[in-house]
Amino acid sequence: MRRMWFLCLLGLSLIGCVTDSSSLPRNGAPLAPACTWPITEEDTLAYSRRAIVALEAQEFRIIDTDLSLGLINAQRQRVLVGYSSAGRNGWGGGGVFGWAGSGGGGVGIGLGSGAGFGGYAADPLREERLTLLIDNDTARLSRNIRIIEADGWVRTSHAGASEDFCRELRQTIEASPVREVRP
Repeated sequence: MRRMWFLCLLGLSLIGCVTDSSSLPRNGAPLAPACTWPITEEDTLAYSRRAIVALEAQEFRIIDTDLSLGLINAQRQRVLVGYSSAGRNGWGGGGVFGWAGSGGGGVGIGLGSGAGFGGYAADPLREERLTLLIDNDTARLSRNIRIIEADGWVRTSHAGASEDFCRELRQTIEASPVREVRP
């Protein structure tokens, strides 16, 4: 009987833990004001083509597009040379060890040394992924920057759509020629 009362009290105390929140969680900060800009061109398809030319000129690789929706996903990666070896000496450890003692009618001394040859770890990648959404009269840009270790571990990840980056990309898009599509 006591156990039943305990289970009832436990169940009542946990009821608040299963209720849903009234809003969905938000990830990250809102877009910088310069990352949303009006499109002056009437043809969004032509503006999308300009954007692809501009992104490829900045060494982005186009991952996916749906030009009917005005969606462009792009990515660029570069190796961060020496970034993984910060705080590492490259030898993998080592040292000097030994012993000295006497007993059983004799004296002994031992000395040894060791060195590890682990070498440097492979350098991580800096990966930038961006999404450009082009509506009828507005373009929106979001960018994520990740540092990925050689073993796949994500060292850091953050939103990278800064005012300067968005302003520079917008100017590059508007200065780019329209790429003609071959049949």
